[in-house]
Amino acid sequence: MLITQSRAETRAVIFDLGRVLVKVDFTRMLRRFKPAVALSGDDFSLEKLTAHPFFRDFAEGRIDGREFWLRLKSHFKADLTYDDFRDIWCDIFEPMPGMRDLVERIRRDYPVTLLSDIDPIHWEWLSAAYPWLTSFPDPVLSYEIGHMKPHRRCYEQAARAVGQSPEHCLFIDDRPPNIAGACAAGMSGILFTGINPLREALPLFLKD
Repeated sequence: MLITQSRAETRAVIFDLGRVLVKVDFTRMLRRFKPAVALSGDDFSLEKLTAHPFFRDFAEGRIDGREFWLRLKSHFKADLTYDDFRDIWCDIFEPMPGMRDLVERIRRDYPVTLLSDIDPIHWEWLSAAYPWLTSFPDPVLSYEIGHMKPHRRCYEQAARAVGQSPEHCLFIDDRPPNIAGACAAGMSGILFTGINPLREALPLFLKD
C-alpha cells in the first residue's frame, strides 16, 4: 500500500468516491453498450471511450449529458435513446462493504468530504441510490470545478471544503497518480486497496 505522510497533524479526511466508497465495474456497461454500436466488440472498449476529448469534457462540466450522448452516438455509430444511454451508463456501481460505517466513525472526530472525478449523470444516480453520499459537506466534483485529478486545484478546493490547509488533510484514493497529486499539494495520502488495509493504515494518521 502506498502511504505518504506530511509532518503536520491530520485534521480532516478527504475520500475519493469510485472504487473507494462504492465499487465500480464497467463490465456490465460495456457488455450492454456493444450491441448498440456499429464497431465490433473488439473495437469498443473503455479505453477507446475514455480516450476521446468528449469524455473529459463531460467529466469536467464543459458539456451536459445530452451533448455527451450525442457525441457518443456520433462517434461510435450507436443506436440508442437518451434514456437507454442513461440506464446503461449508470450500470457500473455496487456498494463497497464496510465503507459507510468506517466513514461514519471517522466523521465523529474529523471533518470529511469527497473529491471525485465524476459526471453529473453518475452523481445524480449515486445520490439517489446511496443517499448517505449526499451527507458529505461541500463535495468537490470534477464536473462542477472544471478539473480532474491530479490537477492541483482539486486538492486545494477539497482542503477549503474541510476548512483546513492541505498539510492537515489526509486523502484516500485508489490511483497512485492521484495520491501523488495530493502529496504534491501538501496532503498526506493512502492508496486504497481494500477496507482492511485502510483500517490498518488509518492509525498512522488519526488519533484514537
